[in-house]
Amino acid sequence: MLRQENSTQRRLGKTNSLKPGDQVFVDRLITHIDFAFQPIVNIHSGASYGFEALLRGHVEVGLPSIQAMFDFAYQRNILHRVDLELKEKAISKFVEATKALGKKPGELKLFFNLDNRILDSADYQPGATPGILQRHGLPTSALCLEISERHENAMAQEASNLLAAYQREAYKLAIDDFGAGYSGLQLLYQYKPEFLKIDRFFISGIDADPKKKLMVATTTEMAHILGIQVVAEGIETEKELLACREAGCDYLQGYFIAKPSQEISKLKALYKHALKSNLKERRRKDPDKRLICERLGPIPTLPISTNMHDVFEAFRQHNAQSYFPVVDEENEPLGIVREKDLKEFIYSPFGRDLMSNRGYSKELRDFISACPIAEETADLNSLLTTFSMENAPEGIVIVKNRQYQGMLSAASLLEALNEKNLATARDQNPLTKLPGNTCINDFLLETLSNREKAVDLIYLDFDNFKPFNDRYGFRQGDRAILLFSQLMNKQFADEKAFLGHVGGDDFFIGLQDGTSALCEERVLKLIEAFRHDVESLYDTDDRMNGYVTSKDRDGIEKQFPLLSISAAIIHLPSGRPRLKGDLGSLAKLIAQTKSCSKKSPTKTCSALFKNGASKTCLHRKRDAKNPLNIQLTKTQRPSNDMVSIINNHLC
Repeated sequence: MLRQENSTQRRLGKTNSLKPGDQVFVDRLITHIDFAFQPIVNIHSGASYGFEALLRGHVEVGLPSIQAMFDFAYQRNILHRVDLELKEKAISKFVEATKALGKKPGELKLFFNLDNRILDSADYQPGATPGILQRHGLPTSALCLEISERHENAMAQEASNLLAAYQREAYKLAIDDFGAGYSGLQLLYQYKPEFLKIDRFFISGIDADPKKKLMVATTTEMAHILGIQVVAEGIETEKELLACREAGCDYLQGYFIAKPSQEISKLKALYKHALKSNLKERRRKDPDKRLICERLGPIPTLPISTNMHDVFEAFRQHNAQSYFPVVDEENEPLGIVREKDLKEFIYSPFGRDLMSNRGYSKELRDFISACPIAEETADLNSLLTTFSMENAPEGIVIVKNRQYQGMLSAASLLEALNEKNLATARDQNPLTKLPGNTCINDFLLETLSNREKAVDLIYLDFDNFKPFNDRYGFRQGDRAILLFSQLMNKQFADEKAFLGHVGGDDFFIGLQDGTSALCEERVLKLIEAFRHDVESLYDTDDRMNGYVTSKDRDGIEKQFPLLSISAAIIHLPSGRPRLKGDLGSLAKLIAQTKSCSKKSPTKTCSALFKNGASKTCLHRKRDAKNPLNIQLTKTQRPSNDMVSIINNHLC
């Protein structure tokens, strides 16, 4: 037993011996404690950024909970010793997992939880953790220490002290359970950790809770301004993932990605289902990504290990450069170093010599300033908000999967925004402000290429619009178009609905992942709402008569019914065969289905395409007492495959 104890002490860099009872406790930890790893993945790509080590086996140690285990160690004045033993086990297993995934040392990060009372433990001795990392061949940057704020005020100061101590030793730091404790904002202000992990409370049900969306988005925006990356904890559904992505979170962790596992073989370098979920939103983000990447400044970086003599030399060789981004061993940005912050040494008689002296305590890390950091997939408007709230005129550091890509300067940001706004204005209908044909075609292209999700394509146009225009004038006609666009926005006000204005009295709706029955019900409600509200645009006599008198295209005076809407609905189910027809063919099919809809009592017609080979056009019979209680009647069912249907335009 004594030989084992001395070996452990030498391994951990400790010289003090343990009391017999404490040694038994530590030995039981070494024997029974294990770690389960839960992935922390990039919210945009689904790639593993690192793994959080979660304790398992406290019951076998003889304690009812993990917290009780740490409380016991603290009361016995061996908390730091226990922490080092746990680090040794977690790091050893993490290295094994890194190799199994084919990654180089430091390419993945280990997130390790600390007890805030470590510095206050009687056995605390600094400097032991680097030895453990060196022994396993890991750089300091591979370890991220998590410090929780989920404690009473008495432990808030301990969390602050712990952050300060480990920040001086150059570890990556994360504030865990942010929003659930007492001092999170103060810790952010004072120490600017690399990561902020938003508490599960704010993530659960975020997709259906506007207040949670606001809080997470605001917190994320604030963190990004400070150069801090955000991890959303406890993601359990795809909807929560997409809501967190929309709020700007950088990484995610939770059961939707993977449960914690003690088996290394179950860990993955890429979680494909997270990537597939993101494809649903990528269409909206990609245009901004292109604008950002085209304008990145190729500013060279300085590794954190650069000595001060070489830092001065870099500014001398690049005399037009007023700052340099600083990156760690894995090319992850840490901030920037500004020339103005070094002027005191550059221009003093002995300043440069002093800084070049290895015996002087100042190093590059001491001159790093925070700078906003954003993924290349970020929204330009959010980048503008971030930049406007930060007093760093240099710009924003752009990363891809946390790897440095370049700097987006203030001028480049404004140029990109201007181009985006011009493009939006060019494709936006000037009357309704809805996306025009270019955006509609982009939506259709994505729909045709992504066959894994169900999509409903809805083409709508006015009936009897020309007689109304002739009778009441174009200004009143514009009011009718505006009225319909407002009703359409109200009826389809959700994230999965794409609304477009083809032009004139023609409109388009694209619905993703909706059930066909629900889609048709919403279209019928829209048609009924317009029929009711548009009557207010007629004078009393026409409204009472139910028609207007006007000339047809041949100049013959006739009676025309009041304005109504016809809708052609194309249902594309998930798992459908690849569509080989072009957009022109699809547009022609929609137009023919629209012609079919104008003959229907409810002004709607649906076309359903199935795997295998059938197509059905549906007309609806209206129940006069309940217009939404409809029956579907099959009008034709030719045996054919989807590709042939698209190309032959059958309806």
